[in-house]
Amino acid sequence: MAIHIKGDTGKTALFALQWLGFAVASIMAVPVIVGSALGLDSAASASFAQRTMLFVGLFSFLQVYLGHRYPLLEGPGKMWFSVFAIMSLSAMQMGKPLAELRSDLVAGIILTGLTYLVLSVTGLAKKITKLFTPLVNGTFLILLPLLLSSTIIRGIIGGESFNARGFIVAMVALTVTVIALLMGGGYIQSFSILCGISAGWLLSLLIGANPPLAVSREIIALPAVFPWGLPTINYTILLNCFIVGILILSNHVASTVNMSNYLNEELEEKRYAYSLAVTGLGNIFAAVFGITPFIPYASSIGFIRLTGNSKRLPFILCSLILVMLGLFPAVGGLIAAIPQQLGYAVLLIGFCQIFGLGLREYAKLSFDNKELLVCSLSVMTAVGIMFLPVEVVSLLHPSLRLIFGNGLIMGIAMCILLERMLSPMASTSGSEKIESGV
Repeated sequence: MAIHIKGDTGKTALFALQWLGFAVASIMAVPVIVGSALGLDSAASASFAQRTMLFVGLFSFLQVYLGHRYPLLEGPGKMWFSVFAIMSLSAMQMGKPLAELRSDLVAGIILTGLTYLVLSVTGLAKKITKLFTPLVNGTFLILLPLLLSSTIIRGIIGGESFNARGFIVAMVALTVTVIALLMGGGYIQSFSILCGISAGWLLSLLIGANPPLAVSREIIALPAVFPWGLPTINYTILLNCFIVGILILSNHVASTVNMSNYLNEELEEKRYAYSLAVTGLGNIFAAVFGITPFIPYASSIGFIRLTGNSKRLPFILCSLILVMLGLFPAVGGLIAAIPQQLGYAVLLIGFCQIFGLGLREYAKLSFDNKELLVCSLSVMTAVGIMFLPVEVVSLLHPSLRLIFGNGLIMGIAMCILLERMLSPMASTSGSEKIESGV
């Protein structure tokens, strides 16, 4: 895909800047959540943020240039956050040093990346995409914002304790974004996210709502190789990472398929295979350079729908800017110092758009008895799992918690299985009706 600069250069630059704000908002929680789970100090967390930004930019660029070719942010998989947290808790209960856990995870993440590469090369990936019908896509797009809504709202409030200044920043960002989206002209609507981020960040600086800034003496720093240690083999962790990698494929497929549907472009089997290969390579790099494994962000679809701009050039420019910024340790420290509540406010608007896309997918269905049953059972099961007491989930083995304690995975798995199981029954029932003259 050749890159050509056409049209209004200033508008392209603003769209790229807005993509940059969205990307930063999407990944800014990573160093805090993962760093805390894996026992990283503030300096290591800032370095972690720097590396994350660099490789998010690199693999987002590789995806839009060589992979699926959509403006779809390739970022740290949120499900891996829970994996790291559960494994960290188990390690501490067994008296295992977190440094040893980190090196075990390096091997597990490499295995996941190699698995994706094998699926891509062998052509097995194309069989997976056929499972994602409008019913499954709609369920995914409905469940994703529903199941993340609690996390986002808690993040806006300030976590376990109410943070008044951060909450004010989040509310101002939300208000400015909504006003720009609903009342602004076409040009202002396109930059509603940028308006909200700018207003919130400016206010946070004025009222002192930013976390402390981690200062580095280095001006430019290349990412360290194996900062979590050389890979060590722990078969339990290897198995868990392999299972999680396979389960996350549903997210990968749904994100790319739904983006192709939104853009009215056919997702060729070859392009999806390339996309999976890029993600697999990204996961191997994630292990080598000590960051969270990658997945395509479905929230990018909501962002594009919100801004009305699906051009690839601003996204490519944003990806390259992320790569350049990821070379500066000061930028990593700055990202770690952005108010978390501001980022969650931006994500709330984006996920509202995803929820709307899910409703549109459902609108394509006839909603006969079979589809109603599959839809209702899948959504209610997934949401019900979300409200299970922690004590119930903790009774399961850690490897099983990752599957049966995750509402999104269980909801999508149930939707796929029920649709496949009930389709022959529905066909048989239809044939009987025709034969009986009904």
